[in-house]
Amino acid sequence: MRILRLAMSLAVFSVSMQALCATEDATDVDALLTPKVIARLAEGEIVLLKHGAKAKEGATKGGGVAMVLINRPKEEVWACLEDAEAFPKFMPRVLSATCYRREGDNVGLKYKVKILYMKITYHILECHERDKGVISWTIDKTKKNGIRETTGRWILKAHDLEKTLVAYTVHVDTGLWVPKAIERALTTSDLPGVVEALKKRVESGGEYVK
Repeated sequence: MRILRLAMSLAVFSVSMQALCATEDATDVDALLTPKVIARLAEGEIVLLKHGAKAKEGATKGGGVAMVLINRPKEEVWACLEDAEAFPKFMPRVLSATCYRREGDNVGLKYKVKILYMKITYHILECHERDKGVISWTIDKTKKNGIRETTGRWILKAHDLEKTLVAYTVHVDTGLWVPKAIERALTTSDLPGVVEALKKRVESGGEYVK
């Protein structure tokens, strides 16, 4: 019964995800939500759905979707995501996060991240849609950025009243010819660590730090 309820929740969730998360390399999330994947989420596992490609000039270009079930209400997860300036305390690779603009539901954030020996600074413009449970972003092209483009979304779906289904989807175009390890970190391999860090932070009541 528990898995059946989650399957029904995921069916609704996947439709909204495909509508809200359309990117150049869009993934058919619904097709990847097999009974096995649903069972893994119900058991507390993190599921990574990959997509992406190498640009013709050799620049890194790709992305993915990571999904997790958090044992806290949607409002608690949302509050944690809205406090982006606390991300350096618990999110992997994030060195700093500074809010430089806040106008209603629109937020401008400057991030500095470290991947192996590289430190990358970039700026994003977020749109917070609380009623939909969606935080989406794109790069702020009015600022100087260490990558060419990034888009993505946090998508939250209430489940069983006290739980929240979370998906983190990101698409990155570095505009750079970077080593494989950095490419993977930017586009897919770090995604499970990001949603795991969020889960630990929320479920610990804000006590978890990296």
